[in-house]
Amino acid sequence: MRLRTKLTLWIAGLLLLMAAAMLLALLAVSGSAAEATAESTLVSAVSRCASELDKGRERNFSARTYDDGAYLQVYSADGDELLAGADVFGIRSMMPGLLLNNEQEQVFLVAADEANVYCYILRLDEGRDGRGRGGRTDGSYEMDASEEMLASRESDSVWIVGLLPEDSMENVMSSVVRLACIGLPVIVLLAALGGWAIVGKSLRPLQTITDSARDISGGHDLSQRIELEPGKDEVHELADTFNDMMGRLERSFDAERQFTSDASHELRTPTTVILAECEMAEKTPEDAEAVQESVAEIHRQARKMSELIGKLLSYTRLEQGTRKIDQDRLDLSELTEEVCAEQQTVTTRDITIFCETPSKVFVDGDAALLISLVQNLVTNAVKYGKDCGHVWVRVYEDGPNACVSVRDDGIGISEEDLNRIWNRFYQADRSRSDEKRGIGLGLSLAQQIARLHGGAITVSSTLGEGSDFVFTMPRAQA
Repeated sequence: MRLRTKLTLWIAGLLLLMAAAMLLALLAVSGSAAEATAESTLVSAVSRCASELDKGRERNFSARTYDDGAYLQVYSADGDELLAGADVFGIRSMMPGLLLNNEQEQVFLVAADEANVYCYILRLDEGRDGRGRGGRTDGSYEMDASEEMLASRESDSVWIVGLLPEDSMENVMSSVVRLACIGLPVIVLLAALGGWAIVGKSLRPLQTITDSARDISGGHDLSQRIELEPGKDEVHELADTFNDMMGRLERSFDAERQFTSDASHELRTPTTVILAECEMAEKTPEDAEAVQESVAEIHRQARKMSELIGKLLSYTRLEQGTRKIDQDRLDLSELTEEVCAEQQTVTTRDITIFCETPSKVFVDGDAALLISLVQNLVTNAVKYGKDCGHVWVRVYEDGPNACVSVRDDGIGISEEDLNRIWNRFYQADRSRSDEKRGIGLGLSLAQQIARLHGGAITVSSTLGEGSDFVFTMPRAQA
């Protein structure tokens, strides 16, 4: 079953339960509701009648009904005589007993001969000043027969009685229940149809996500993305997360393809050399000197392959973000001095390295990566420096930044090569021997490390005069 159908059925089921609960509640309170309605109707009608009589207004008791279908009667003080109104329910004979039981000013149910009747009794005291039952003293209108009868009484009070058949209230509540039984299912049906449309519109982006995922899976095109209308709900958040995941997958596969391509291309030459040297050694096993030279060349090429693979893996991990970057407080001056001392020791060329550093320049970064960065810059300066040349390494502060400058007086870089030296495996001077050229990954790796530390590497160079590489990154907070 599809999600849209499930959600719609859940909505409809919940609405049906609510409708059933409302019907049960309505049935449960129908009795008390009928009683309350009868009380409100009778009290209102009797009180208004008493007010009109008390103020001397006209009152026509020839009609059998009064406000809201309530029947009104007026009885003498002892309840024996019906002064006004009609005895429609045969309650006249019961009135003395009702008055004797003090049932006035409250709504109660009376079992009359014709029907069960809600009854409300109110006592009205009559004055002797000409106001009240008989009308006004100015004689502005003529009394009807009922009013003349009321006016002729010598009693000080009368009883106003309001009557309402129980059946009428039950009919009203039955009509309400019937209306609810018909109306609530219709409302539930309309709500279910509306829910079907709303759920369908809400889930439409999910269908788009499914179609996009199916296309990507079938066509292996990781560059595809889910395109939705602007929004900030959970479905759009899912689509954004999916797009981010596909972006990372695309970058990962691209890096894998690039790594495979670069490795196969760069390893081809040393592999060819190793195979050739092995064949040569196998052909002339009696020539110890030739075998020794072949073994030395194989060793050199194997070392180069190992260095190449190691740097390729490091670069790929940094590019993909799989290499965890530590953020330790480091003394960049001390770190640079150690790199310079090590390079001066291991270099086989007649080049002097000068290291100028202040006492302390602190940064937050990964020690291994920063050592690799400075080492690459210094190694490049030594490798491409001239014989009996110099390399100047300087650490200094520039406002909020810490800087490392590596300058040499070597062969320099031509202007057209300056923007390409950051590319992987690019080598500006291909005329140098294979042993001296390196593998062309050092500057690419250094630039990537600089970016991961919120910094950058810039270069200025003059062909034949030397180059100056400057690494800049934020200083550590005090």
